[in-house]
Amino acid sequence: IAEQTASALRAAEPGLVRTPPGGYLLAGEGAVDNRRLIGALRAALAAVGADLIDHRIADLAEVAGDRIVVAAGLDSGALVPGLDGLRGEKGEILRLRRTAWSVPPPRHVVRARWHGRNVYLVPRHDGVVVGATQYEAIDPDDRRPQAGGVADLLSDACELFPGLRTYDLVEAAAGIRPVSADGLPIVRQIDERLIVATGHGRNGIALAPETARRVLDLIGEPA
Repeated sequence: IAEQTASALRAAEPGLVRTPPGGYLLAGEGAVDNRRLIGALRAALAAVGADLIDHRIADLAEVAGDRIVVAAGLDSGALVPGLDGLRGEKGEILRLRRTAWSVPPPRHVVRARWHGRNVYLVPRHDGVVVGATQYEAIDPDDRRPQAGGVADLLSDACELFPGLRTYDLVEAAAGIRPVSADGLPIVRQIDERLIVATGHGRNGIALAPETARRVLDLIGEPA
């Protein structure tokens, strides 16, 4: 990782604000497209003959099977006793779509601290994902984006990368991240039948491979 001057950052990302205060260029920095990942996971499960059942579970006694892995985010606490301290953190995320008149999206994933807030820009084939706010969820069932969070993200993104003003805002969404009491993921065996995996905060996808390996170890299957 090498610290870059404002001119070097502009050379790497011509669309950046003209006077970035400075930063770093991290080779290999990227981002996983969560929607494509879920689609690929569903296809992989179907390919090995897994049954995908869309049904809300209120009690694990309803679930058949020798082993159960609960990975239900914040709702894991309602299914598994003893997950003390599991709480929700809410966050907004925006999706901007490039038009025929828009400037090109960033060449890299851009992460910044802007006006004291964190903001990131992730290029996609049709536009840019802008994220993400983070604050305590008062109502764990509230997935509605707040005006203030959306306004802050749009303002920061368009100041950081002014060409985004020419994009269409096509989605403003909010979600609840499950966070453990100590901020570390909870991946452990509860009893002979039950394993729980939750509490990853905003790093669930990034930690998914290691979480899967740990779950397989607990089940007793080779990774």
